[in-house]
Amino acid sequence: MKPTMNIGGGDYLVDTTRSRDIGYPRRGALRKRGRRSPVTVCIAAICQFRDAPTIVGATDHMITAGDIEFEPPKSKIFPLTELTIALLAGDASDQESICQDTLAAINKKTIVLGKEGAEQYAQSFRAHRRKKAELEILSSLGLSLDSFRAQSQQISPEIVRYLRQQLEFYEFDPETIITGVDYLGGHIYIIRDKGHIECNDRIGFAAIGYGARHAESEFMFAKYTPNQLFGRALLVTYSAKKRAEVAPGVGKGTSMFVIGKEGWFYVPKTIVDDLAEKYNNLQTKIADLKSHVASILADIPTPA
Repeated sequence: MKPTMNIGGGDYLVDTTRSRDIGYPRRGALRKRGRRSPVTVCIAAICQFRDAPTIVGATDHMITAGDIEFEPPKSKIFPLTELTIALLAGDASDQESICQDTLAAINKKTIVLGKEGAEQYAQSFRAHRRKKAELEILSSLGLSLDSFRAQSQQISPEIVRYLRQQLEFYEFDPETIITGVDYLGGHIYIIRDKGHIECNDRIGFAAIGYGARHAESEFMFAKYTPNQLFGRALLVTYSAKKRAEVAPGVGKGTSMFVIGKEGWFYVPKTIVDDLAEKYNNLQTKIADLKSHVASILADIPTPA
């Protein structure tokens, strides 16, 4: 019986005809790794305030650290410049490393445009993902990315294919919104997966995390556009955050922010509390209206 060895969590037959003692993956060992969104929600929307492009947004306070999730009284905003911020979802340690690298690069390059900030973050994101994949997949085999490329001809083709798939589909969960304003207007970029950038400027809103779909549906029902006025944008954004709270893992705490031509700031708690009161009153009226309609429909005679 040929000997086996464990690589990447699976048992493999050793190929003694190769110069490296790495063999063939057993049937079923190759699989594409899945990913799910982090348990949180972060939201950003473009609007207009006195004919100037403005960003409003909201986040919960849910933090992920390894396999632990908790909700400290802390926002998930990382300032990159006076007019550009990052909204963070996913492992807090990974995000801190990526953001610090991004901030250092931005300070060296004097980046001022929102797109440039998003591109720099995506570059740091890809570098961090690559480093973690190398550490978790290759280092236990005594390999680095450089040595793996250099020695791939000496390793069995099946193992090379397996390792390449593991590197390509390495599960890296951080998701980020880079949002801000510059002389070109308001900007919203999403970075996730392998570091791909999605621009949502024309759509006018974006959300990330497990509650993203719920939040985005609120904007869709509101027929939201980037030309919405500030007051309505603030209410729709708050409503989107509340809708997202039905998703598993989305926290109840809410931080809101605004980015204008003079910089960014947190929405004062008094205003957030006022939004909460208006939102609750609106939901009460909707519930009463639904009950009224249901009572009318109950009196309609059914066909014989």
